[in-house]
Amino acid sequence: MRGHSTQSHIFAAGGKDRDLCVYDASVLASQNDSTEKVVSDPKGPNKNTSKHKAAKNASNGIVFQAKNVKNDFLDLQQPVWIRDLQFMSEDTSKVVVGTHHHQIRLYDAKAARRPVLNVEIGKNPITNVRVGKDYNHVMFTDTMSNAGTIDIRTGAVVARYKGFTGAVTDLVVAPQPTFTTASENAMLVSVSLDRFLRVHEMSSMFRRCVNKAYLKQRMSCVLVDEEYELPESEIKKVVDEEEEEENAMWDSLAKVDSVTKRKRASN
Repeated sequence: MRGHSTQSHIFAAGGKDRDLCVYDASVLASQNDSTEKVVSDPKGPNKNTSKHKAAKNASNGIVFQAKNVKNDFLDLQQPVWIRDLQFMSEDTSKVVVGTHHHQIRLYDAKAARRPVLNVEIGKNPITNVRVGKDYNHVMFTDTMSNAGTIDIRTGAVVARYKGFTGAVTDLVVAPQPTFTTASENAMLVSVSLDRFLRVHEMSSMFRRCVNKAYLKQRMSCVLVDEEYELPESEIKKVVDEEEEEENAMWDSLAKVDSVTKRKRASN
């Protein structure tokens, strides 16, 4: 389940054998109020006994309900198992999901109930999907330390990130893009089961790991504070400590006196 970044009353949910549904919490709240009014009726909650009307009332609050892809060549239903999802538009119409069956699917409520994009990536379950440097790109990870970027306009994998020795548990792009502008000089921050925090650059074609830190624990989430700035006094203190450590290391080394070789007298 995940909420929309700007419209807090909109959220989406999905899971094993449960296809994507987008809900409006404000409608659900009004529905609960109307239910309380019905219960307070002298005739009691059994006033409406129609199963069809009850089912219609239960469906209130659903903004979009996805439909599974078509059956396979044996006319068998395709399995549904959503592992993660992300809103990709400001008007909540586009949602991208990652499935346990190594699929990236894009749903567009304005086009159809079935996914408008269905791409298989590798052979391992997709664990995370995140917004990339803009809302046309999606970051994804799987259970086998693979991480990359897919362009949802074409369905092509446009980047891969290396250096992981364990499955990535969470990742985020900093600074975060907006719906109208892309993120400039974006960096990919991630944590994985190998206990490392890694920072990859996203501006070049090589996607190098520019920094990493060992965190001693298996982290499950990462959050970036884009407004925090390290005070100058703290920066100077860190630099001084590094210089002191370097000087102490050189002072601890044993000094070796240079021995000059004597020239042999020629006979």
